Amino acid sequence: MSTNRTLRAVPNSATDTAKPRTETEEKLWQALRDNPGSTATALSTAAGIGKSTAPKILARWEKDGLVTRTAGIADGGSRPADRWSITTDDQPTDDQPTDDQPTDDQPTDD
Repeated sequence: MSTNRTLRAVPNSATDTAKPRTETEEKLWQALRDNPGSTATALSTAAGIGKSTAPKILARWEKDGLVTRTAGIADGGSRPADRWSITTDDQPTDDQPTDDQPTDDQPTDD
């Protein structure tokens, strides 16, 4: 007696960590690139997606380290809206030279 079995590929978590973004996520990502430091409501409007969808995606991206949430500053009685930006790894750190700092392989003007 034979049993039909369907074999499925199992993703390798070490190599398949990034999954493609949905169309909605792409719209939100572009809105975030165009409007850094915006609220989730402003980003959802700019992306043309639902106002309840943007905060869910942004929270997931924050957990994944892709975006940074900056708490809003209270100005009155209501809770202030958080502001969102893309997390950048392009910022120079203490051990990375900036454009105006020479590296060991660059000649100086001395």
